[in-house]
Amino acid sequence: MTSRAGRRWSNGMQPHRAPGIFNRERLCHVLLALAVVSPTLLIRWTLVERTPGPHLDPRPDALEYAAAAQALALEGRYCLHVGPETVRPRYAPGWPMLLSVAIRCGMETESLWRLTGLFGAAHAYVLAVITVHGVRLLVRARMPDLAPQKVNRRAFLAGACAGWGWAITPVSIEWDRTLMSDEPTAFFGTLSLAACALALVGEPSARRARAAMLAAGVAAGMALATRPIAGCLLVAPIAVLFACGAKRHGAERAARRLAVGLAGLILVAGLTMFTMHRSGYRAWEWSGYRFWIPKLYDRLGDSFSLRNAFEGHPDFALRRRQSDERIGNLAVAGNAFLGLRGLRPDGNQGLGRYWPMTGWLCAAWVLVASRRAKGWTRATFGAVGLAVAIWIGGHIVVYSLYFFPAVRFYIAPLAWCWVATAIACAAGIGSSRRLNIVLGYVAISSVLLALYSLRPMLTLTSLGPDPDHAETRRALSAWLNKSAAQRAVGHTPFDPVEAQALGLLTPEALDRIGTAWGTLPNTEHVWRLKALGRLANDPK
Repeated sequence: MTSRAGRRWSNGMQPHRAPGIFNRERLCHVLLALAVVSPTLLIRWTLVERTPGPHLDPRPDALEYAAAAQALALEGRYCLHVGPETVRPRYAPGWPMLLSVAIRCGMETESLWRLTGLFGAAHAYVLAVITVHGVRLLVRARMPDLAPQKVNRRAFLAGACAGWGWAITPVSIEWDRTLMSDEPTAFFGTLSLAACALALVGEPSARRARAAMLAAGVAAGMALATRPIAGCLLVAPIAVLFACGAKRHGAERAARRLAVGLAGLILVAGLTMFTMHRSGYRAWEWSGYRFWIPKLYDRLGDSFSLRNAFEGHPDFALRRRQSDERIGNLAVAGNAFLGLRGLRPDGNQGLGRYWPMTGWLCAAWVLVASRRAKGWTRATFGAVGLAVAIWIGGHIVVYSLYFFPAVRFYIAPLAWCWVATAIACAAGIGSSRRLNIVLGYVAISSVLLALYSLRPMLTLTSLGPDPDHAETRRALSAWLNKSAAQRAVGHTPFDPVEAQALGLLTPEALDRIGTAWGTLPNTEHVWRLKALGRLANDPK
């Protein structure tokens, strides 16, 4: 007998629809979203120490994202106004493009950081959904006699636990309280892989497969537009999923579905290229690092090298906690993936201690358990596991070779620790008493270690107005009341990029200022442009 989706079942029967929770699939996903998203936002928006988000820290990154977003919203072009110079931003335009939509909808600059928390909550929900599908597959393979209601109960409970795990993960909270693009990039990468796996390797209906592949393509495009390296790292894993899908469903069917994903990718890439072209830049050159730091970006060997992996860059390497000596980027990756101590506190950047170890132990058990399954359950876990392993390995290789090390680059791979832990516990508990004890210990220790690392952040605070931003507004207002001649010979009493980030440099204000900027403050953007010869040095 053939199902409505046109799939023939090996036992000649229609897929079993159990009563209760299985027939309320959408309701369960809504409840899962509420259960995961609500606490994730609560922690990031409320129960944390005074957040750097409204202050546009860390700088210059967050400041530049906000300024570029304001330029897109107010002028329709992607640029920074550094005094009389209009230059391209350092970063790819994907994240500022999203922020500019929020600005056009009326969101204040000081509230833009909350969007990062929203992506953190969405990321937690995607991890929960991945866990639900993984638990269903593995539990049915290991416990074929278990009632469908119990399978789904386990799956949704495990999904909620994976989402809650990400909600309390220190490194996620650390960067979700800023305007940085790390969490959005991680969300786009995870969503793209998950949607590709569902459409290419899974057994959805044709309509669901097209929707999933379109979402995968758009997400991959946004990852590429937000951080080009992150987009490139998706190519090999998706190729693995396509190969498995072609083997399972036929090359023609897999190719048709992949074409839908490519359409979504091309749509986002085309919009990004149009934005760059309209702003006066090469449409395909999304990163501005070659302009801002030509010493490190003129040649590929200057940006990526084996020396960075084993010794660290002389100017940018992180330091050891005790000796303050340089640490290689490969060791930084090891610290990040195992939660080890050894980096100075500023190098750990909210990582937390030891909690990722338990996740990788569970991942190993899940892979071993899936190898004992039969048929396409084994093939599905094998393909998805290989794709994720290649993706994680790509992060380690690329960012170990890169000149600038940071724990936040590994946010996307670290999220899979909770997926592995939840799947292992849901699929393993009930098999034997010894395994129950081991998995219970692993799960509890993961949560306790994450909470212990999170403890210093949990402080209920109220966010008042930023005094520096208020001073910038007052200084700009008083400065504009001066004549052009006075402004041209005096000192500019504010950072022009900060003023742009706050939405103060409107087209009308820029027309009024003209070129009468005077002596600019020695901010990073100013001194870099002076070093590049774009701004004149101050008279001595």
